[in-house]
Amino acid sequence: MSGISVQHLNKAYASFQVLRDIDFRVSAGEFVVLLGPSGCGKSTLLNVIAGLDEVDSGRVLIGDTDVTGFEPNQRGLAMVFQSYALYPTMTVRRNLSFGLRVNKVAKPEVERRVAWAANLLQLTPMLDRLPSQLSGGQRQRVAIGRALVRQVPVYLFDEPLSNLDARLRTEMRVEIKRLHQELGCTIVYVTHDQVEAMTLATRIAVMKDGKIEQFADPATVYDRPASLFVASFVGSPAMNFIEGRLHGEAAGPVFRSGDLILPLEPGVFAAPPPEELDVVLGIRPEDIVIAPGAGPGPTFSAALVFIEPMGADTFAWFDHAGGRLSVRLSPTLARGLAGAATLAPDLAKASIFDAATGRRL
Repeated sequence: MSGISVQHLNKAYASFQVLRDIDFRVSAGEFVVLLGPSGCGKSTLLNVIAGLDEVDSGRVLIGDTDVTGFEPNQRGLAMVFQSYALYPTMTVRRNLSFGLRVNKVAKPEVERRVAWAANLLQLTPMLDRLPSQLSGGQRQRVAIGRALVRQVPVYLFDEPLSNLDARLRTEMRVEIKRLHQELGCTIVYVTHDQVEAMTLATRIAVMKDGKIEQFADPATVYDRPASLFVASFVGSPAMNFIEGRLHGEAAGPVFRSGDLILPLEPGVFAAPPPEELDVVLGIRPEDIVIAPGAGPGPTFSAALVFIEPMGADTFAWFDHAGGRLSVRLSPTLARGLAGAATLAPDLAKASIFDAATGRRL
């Protein structure tokens, strides 16, 4: 197996800087997801790793080999694109074997690899069908199989599930995760879908404006986002934000926002907190509970705006101090809500961000 090392990559189209000093490493056998909104540079970064785009500066290493100047077919990797790009007049069998036949792989080896990939992807009964006779999920499996038959240590996926409906996306996520576990290969996967990122990745690189905002495992990205952008992009609904000011007091740091006063534990800060600073407090919907009344911890009152049933979960939306907060509830508890409610945040799970820089404190 081979890892990937991306070292200080920069890429611009004319005056537009697409990638800005990208520097990270994918360990052998990892499943790394490049996550971000459209235009953040994630697909360009994948194309640079694949050799489909040149870089202005920086290096790409696969294993210990500097492949920055190599052609795509010299890099020892395979790529699955957003479009299926299947040959419509070829059967599944011939679509799977086409690249191998072009590269003059021996016929018995071609047959072995095709049979292996078809069995792995549950395509064996469909080998003699044309793409037009397949469902969207089956076509996507053929596209993945065409990459798998190359049997390389590194696979690149560029938003492979974006053309599928919600049910098929769920099925294919399971298939791709199972493939990674069975093959133990290195995968770099591009998506704008945070659900795909959270369910598939061993680590997530969250990108914005051509830079990596945070590179960490899914739990860390969700629980301890490195910036306001990461906190707002990962999570549905997004993290709740309350603007206010941090005050250093004798008993410890205190967050104040209007008449809301929340004492904070010094241990929640990565470094000693400043005495005075404009900040944003962030808290996930599941880390706020409906309190029956004033409790031992900090509470505040908020006005119920609407209730959003989501099946197993229900989200209640509240207005507080001109902002809107979401709270994750059980459907049973949500049915009894009306008017104002007393909310109790779990401040041990809160995030504090510098209002000026957006960085986590």
